[in-house]
Amino acid sequence: MLVDQLDREQAVDPTGSFIVQAPAGSGKTGLLVRRILTLLGVVERPEEILAITFTRKATAEMRERVLEALETAKTGGTFKSYEQDLADYARRALERDREMQWHLLQQPRRLRIQTIDSLCAELVRKMPWSTRFGGAPQVENDLGSLYAQAAQNLLEKIDQDSLTSELSALLFYANGDLQNLQQQLANMLHSRESWLELIFTHQALDSREALEQSWLELAEEAIARLESICGPAFAAELTGLMQYAQDKLLASEHEVDDAHHAALKEASPRDDPALRLLRWKLVAKMLCTDKGAIRTRITRANGFPNKDACKQRVEEILAEIADNEELRDALQAVGKIPHPEISDTEWDRLCALNTVLPALAQELYVIMVERNCADYDELARRAIDALGTPEQPSDLALVQDYRIRHILMDEFQDTSPTQLQLLRQLVAGWQGNEPGRSLFLVGDPMQSLYGFRKADVRVFLNVREEGIGDIRLQALELKVNFRSSPDIIDWVN
Repeated sequence: MLVDQLDREQAVDPTGSFIVQAPAGSGKTGLLVRRILTLLGVVERPEEILAITFTRKATAEMRERVLEALETAKTGGTFKSYEQDLADYARRALERDREMQWHLLQQPRRLRIQTIDSLCAELVRKMPWSTRFGGAPQVENDLGSLYAQAAQNLLEKIDQDSLTSELSALLFYANGDLQNLQQQLANMLHSRESWLELIFTHQALDSREALEQSWLELAEEAIARLESICGPAFAAELTGLMQYAQDKLLASEHEVDDAHHAALKEASPRDDPALRLLRWKLVAKMLCTDKGAIRTRITRANGFPNKDACKQRVEEILAEIADNEELRDALQAVGKIPHPEISDTEWDRLCALNTVLPALAQELYVIMVERNCADYDELARRAIDALGTPEQPSDLALVQDYRIRHILMDEFQDTSPTQLQLLRQLVAGWQGNEPGRSLFLVGDPMQSLYGFRKADVRVFLNVREEGIGDIRLQALELKVNFRSSPDIIDWVN
C-alpha cells in the first residue's frame, strides 16, 4: 500500500472539494483522469464537468487518457495491474454513458477539457457586447508597441484633458523628460496586473498614515519570515556585522545617513518597526547586489577594507548562503520594501499615479479593441467582464452556473491573480460546499513555471488556507514519486 494511498482515494470522491499538492512524478495526471471518470459516473451531462489546464499538450493528453480508459473498458481490454481502480472508474463511467445516451466515444468534444486561455476566449466570444471585442481577439505575447502607443496617446492630452494637473506633476518629477515619462508609463502597463485591481477597487488612496501602516505590516511579515529562516543566532550575527560595517563607513567618510546611524546605535532591534526594517534593509544591501544576487566579494565600499577583522567572516557567510534560494528570496523581499515614511514628494506622485493609471489602462483597452488583439492578462479580464459580478451576474454567468457543477484545475500553482478572479466568478453562484458540486485544484508550489504570465505561487498557498469564496477545500498531498528515487527527490527539495 502506498504511503499516500488514503489521500489518493479521497481525491476521487465526487462529493468533496480538494486542493492537492502533487510534486512532479507523483501521478498527477492519472489522478485527474480518475476523478473525471468518477464524475462521469454520477453527472447528468458530461458538460457539467469542466477541466482546465494551462497548455494544449496537457489538454490533449488528459482527453486522450480519459477516452483510452473508456475504450479499453468498452472493448474488454486489459488494464495494467496497478490500474484496477482506473478500470472500475472507467466501467462505471461507461455504464453512465450508455444509460444517458451520451456517446462520448463518438462525440469526444462533449468532454470539456480545455486550456484556461481557450476558456477565456470562449467566454469573450459569447459576450462580445459586454467585452466590446468583435468576437475572440487575437492573443499576442508581446504588446510592447501598443503599451508605448497608449502612453503616447495619453500624454498627447496633457494640455487638453482633465488629467492635466496630474500628468504635469508626473512630467515635473521626470525632470521634464517627456520621452522618459512615456517609457515609464509603458512599463507600468506591462506590469498592470499588479496594480490595476487595487486601483479600481480603491478609487482613492487612503490617508498617508494608513498607507504607511500597511507598508509597516508588510515589512513585519517579511522580516518575520527572514528571521525565521536565519534563526536567532545567525540573525544577531548579521545585524551585528551590518552595524559594524556602518560604523566603518561613517569613519571613512562614506555616505551614511547620520540620523539613521545614530538611531540604529541607540535602539534595540525590536524597539521601532521602522528601524527594524531599516536594519534588515541594510543587511540585505550588505549581502546582496542591487539586482538581488548574493554578492561574490566584499570590499571597502561595503564597510570591510582589506585585512579587516570581520571581512573574512562576511566572505564565509557569502559562500555559505550562495545557493540558499530561500534566504536570498527573503533578503530580496525585505530589500524591496519601501521606507514606511512617505515624503511629500512621494505622496504627490502616488496621488497623481492613482488618477493617471486607470486612464492609461483605458487608452490601452481602446487600442486593443480597435485592433481586436489582446495579451493573456486582458483576455482573462474581459472573460471576467463577460461573467458580470457576483452581485449582478450576466446571462452567460447564469448559464455557466447551471451547466457547470464540477471544476478541475491542473497546475494551479501557475495561476495568476486575474485567473483566480475568473475562477471566483465561475463559482460565485455556488452555495459554499453544496451537494452535487465540487472544486478540485491540483499543483505543486515548487513547480511554479509561468512567471512571465504573471503567475503567483502565493495564490496556491492562500487558497489552500482560505478556500475560494464560501468554498472550503480539503488539503491533500501526494508523496509517492514514480519517476525518481528518494535520494534524488530529497536533493531537489
